[in-house]
Amino acid sequence: MAERTDTPPAPLASRLVEEIAHGEDIRRPLGIVREYPVAAIVPAIGYQLRTPDAFDGTKSLAKRVRFVADNADLAIGQGPELRGPALELLMVATRRAPREGALSGPGRALI
Repeated sequence: MAERTDTPPAPLASRLVEEIAHGEDIRRPLGIVREYPVAAIVPAIGYQLRTPDAFDGTKSLAKRVRFVADNADLAIGQGPELRGPALELLMVATRRAPREGALSGPGRALI
């Protein structure tokens, strides 16, 4: 299997969501901090916010909240602004809790 180069029939961004979000599921309780390339986080957020809720996305959230990253060229969604690091925005977009105090803006009340 080590020589295989084919992948599941899914968009690359969906695999980025899986790797980053599940990686954080393991790291955060253990107190391990990892820096991810912003170039990987941004498409993952976009994918997650475009995917219907019925398919484990959060498209409905993007209709209520505008996600704005402090550390990336990212502003997506409608409504009150939710601002912070791209990684923490991805955690919210994957229905996970962001780090305490990492996000700001009036959109916090809607997540």
